[in-house]
Amino acid sequence: MDKFLKENRYISTSILFFSVLSIASYPQIFIIKIKVLFFRKKMVERLQFESLTVKKTNYLAKRKDFFYENHQTFFQSDVYRRIADAVVLQFDKDNSKNTSCLVLDCTIFFPTGGGQSCDLGTINGFEVIDVFEKENIVYHILKGCDASIETGDTVSLEIDWDRRFDNMQRHCGEHILSGIFFRLFGGVNRGFHMGEDYMTIDISLEADENYSEINWEMAMQAELETNKVIWGNTKVSAYHFDTKAEAEKMPLRKA
Repeated sequence: MDKFLKENRYISTSILFFSVLSIASYPQIFIIKIKVLFFRKKMVERLQFESLTVKKTNYLAKRKDFFYENHQTFFQSDVYRRIADAVVLQFDKDNSKNTSCLVLDCTIFFPTGGGQSCDLGTINGFEVIDVFEKENIVYHILKGCDASIETGDTVSLEIDWDRRFDNMQRHCGEHILSGIFFRLFGGVNRGFHMGEDYMTIDISLEADENYSEINWEMAMQAELETNKVIWGNTKVSAYHFDTKAEAEKMPLRKA
């Protein structure tokens, strides 16, 4: 802004020159003076706006880089967190579907993946109807196209906790049951899906030649042993690895 004023000092000189003249004798000079002042004010405002826009763009670019590198996904680091604030890095509307898509610098929303459905909830009071991940970026789909949300805004996030906790319990139970099938019968989990009303687990009997198919007695035994783990309130520990090679160092049956 200072550079602009120095380069355009003739405007100030003109204003001083016009001001010493008689307004009564030269009413058109008064009009010119007003116009020059208005022009100067608008140019200053424009420069200030452009400066703020550049700063905001640079800030958002840094937040994007930070998000891409650090994956601020609280559904991994703090699974019991129900609310959070986040900065909007990207906001797009789809008028044909009456939806909006947001990318945030951090999120508590678990995206669909690994056989589990996504978290639902609200962002700034608007319903979240889908959450998915693509190239390590989490996208949030809102119902409706709200014009009040803009890139750079801070928004409030809240998940549907009943849904999240139900998914946590069911997914944990699936891991326990799969482990029991492997321990008892050499059954390997080859598929898993969590529906709204039911779950499916695909067990392949391939690690123990003594078993070729699952009968009712085997299923009841696996269920009993799984419930024993749950009744014992066994501690559950979760680990996250950057590579598959790191995970394979753990005593796991599948990584």
